[in-house]
Amino acid sequence: MIIMKKIVKILSLVLVLTMLCGAVVIFASGKGVTLALSGEAEQVMTYEAGNKKTDVIARIYEETPYYVVIRHKQLGASHYAYTEALAEDLGSDNKDPEGREAIFNPGSEMILVSIVKDGENYVTYEDVLLDSKKGVIRDPDVSADGTRVLFSWKQSSVDDYHLYEMTLATRELKQLTFGSGAADIEPKYLSDGSILFNSTRDIQVVDCWKTPVSNMYKCKADGTEILRLGYDQVHTTYPTVTSDGRVVYTRWDYNDRTQMWIQGVFQMFEDGTGQTELYGNNSDFPTSLLHTREIPGTTGKYLSIASGHHVYQHGKLVWIDISEGRNGNDPVDFVFQDGTKKQSGYDTFGQDGKQYKYPYAFSEDLFLYSAVKHYSGVNAEFSIYAYDVTTDTEVELVEASRGTGASQIVPVYARDLFTRPSMVNYASETGTFYVSNVYEGPAMEGVKFGSAKYLRVVELEFRTSAIGATVARGSGSSDPFTPISTGNGAWDIKKVLGVVPVEEDGSALFTAPANTPLYFQLLDENGSVIQTMRSWTTLMPNET
Repeated sequence: MIIMKKIVKILSLVLVLTMLCGAVVIFASGKGVTLALSGEAEQVMTYEAGNKKTDVIARIYEETPYYVVIRHKQLGASHYAYTEALAEDLGSDNKDPEGREAIFNPGSEMILVSIVKDGENYVTYEDVLLDSKKGVIRDPDVSADGTRVLFSWKQSSVDDYHLYEMTLATRELKQLTFGSGAADIEPKYLSDGSILFNSTRDIQVVDCWKTPVSNMYKCKADGTEILRLGYDQVHTTYPTVTSDGRVVYTRWDYNDRTQMWIQGVFQMFEDGTGQTELYGNNSDFPTSLLHTREIPGTTGKYLSIASGHHVYQHGKLVWIDISEGRNGNDPVDFVFQDGTKKQSGYDTFGQDGKQYKYPYAFSEDLFLYSAVKHYSGVNAEFSIYAYDVTTDTEVELVEASRGTGASQIVPVYARDLFTRPSMVNYASETGTFYVSNVYEGPAMEGVKFGSAKYLRVVELEFRTSAIGATVARGSGSSDPFTPISTGNGAWDIKKVLGVVPVEEDGSALFTAPANTPLYFQLLDENGSVIQTMRSWTTLMPNET
């Protein structure tokens, strides 16, 4: 038996290759993480020194040599958010006989990609962590210490999506959430050790169709003590955690307005407090913003995917800079200027030409994303790319495999998570609202100061099932399922909780029920409505 050892030291990275009986085992450590590839790992890419593409690989290698990648087929349905694929909505032939769009395209794998420095060259190895030919693996997130990966997995058409965790060093797999009839997706580690995720446990359907709704939940690290954080009308999708302890996510939002054009970015703290607009809750461009992530080292800048409404989850890669505003076209710009125009109110926006999804930024000039030259359907062969803005260089890092696109990528490294003290007290049933000035904002332009005397507080009750539809015709009409009205009527039941006075300086202070979606109406001295809030807000228990 011959054992050959080669030790290469590059900055903080130590790489040891041991060749034993023909099997190559690679150990590496960087940024607090040490991993080993199995004997089944395959060498895939070689990047030779002396060109710009290799320089890009060198940059992401310095960030970390390890990446978790998931290959899966395209997620989505007639609307981008419909990805839950509940087993109870699927027939025996893996189709949805009731038209609830439980679309399920099996075949996926989770792999560990390792970048190895070989002299002046770089080589990638791929090691399969989990293979699911009859299921779908999705939504990876790596723990703060870099030792575990969290993800969602639907093992077959008769299973539902549940949360799982794998220890990367040992490949030990643990199921965290259970139960039939609920899809748990898009998990993220939080700074207190708990887990944030989206789930259909809310038992709601969308107002304008009959598909199940996912809202935000959290649980303990072992999957127990599940708590609801989001009490939203329709879907919230793809939460990500920022360096300052916020959660950013897409919220589909159409209280007393069209269901088509408003799918902007919201933010909240990890405990569910501070649920507010980040960008685009009053903009019809882009039609939707998906897979949004913070750009580290910047203030108020994000990478996102500008997309449409009746589309799958892909589109154009864009910057968002909220220093340019919270709404309107100016804060959003395309990373790649391919001729796409800033079109307002466009259903299938961003679907032509090269398509992007799931960006991950290391900095303002270095990031990763999944892309395909032309989208050809759910089997489109997306690859993972690294892009260096300073040299305008794109390099392929992970290819599609056997008709399954390389869709999602997250780096493996140790990092600190920002911890923010929580004001939530679950012994309380209320929270407190303070409005500093009801006359502020574009919707109040032209309203005479002092004319608002009261603020009406209204609870929204969302529907739990869809049993039929009333479809109206004409401008502004809607097609609500299980409707409470026809034509231009409301989407949801509204329950008036009371009115509170507006002070002479335009402020208002009042207590309201927690864990309850609320919206407000400004009233004049006669009780007539001056303006209506076209959205909603929710307090956590004891929140102010």
